[in-house]
Amino acid sequence: MGTPDVIGAQIGAATGGSGGGGGGGGSKKKARKQANQLFQMTQPLRESFVDEFSNLMSGEFDPSASPIFRTGKDITEQQFDVARQNVLGTTPRGGQLVDALTGLEADRATALGGIGADITQDQMNKAFSFATGAPAITIPSMANLAGQQAQAQAIEQAGKYQALGQTAGGAGFMLGSK
Repeated sequence: MGTPDVIGAQIGAATGGSGGGGGGGGSKKKARKQANQLFQMTQPLRESFVDEFSNLMSGEFDPSASPIFRTGKDITEQQFDVARQNVLGTTPRGGQLVDALTGLEADRATALGGIGADITQDQMNKAFSFATGAPAITIPSMANLAGQQAQAQAIEQAGKYQALGQTAGGAGFMLGSK
């Protein structure tokens, strides 16, 4: 029994297509047929995903080939052009202008690199989900959790030091008042 047949059988069972009553499994057959149709329709999409995931794992994935990258790049370039015109129109000629334009170029490069990194991370999350059937826990999410844990530990530690300081201060006050 292939994947669409299993899906069709599950759909049929969930919808009450047990075959009882007047005709024996008509809804199971219908569900199986619909699952097969859906499986065939999505075959190119699944193959594309598998190819992209293979490229990602082999190091051949190029995020700049993604339509998402092109859209992000276009938006970034438009914003850069507006910022560049503002800098040229408001900054006096000379060293300040060169510094401002250099900073703007660095920001642009960082933004474009970030788009590529985000697309790659998204592909890694999709590959994980596709391979395991589980939702992906992204690296930024794990970093965020680690940061929250470190912050909680720092607050706890600060509270201990504050309590220790108050105890020492109280003892010092008592000794000093004698």
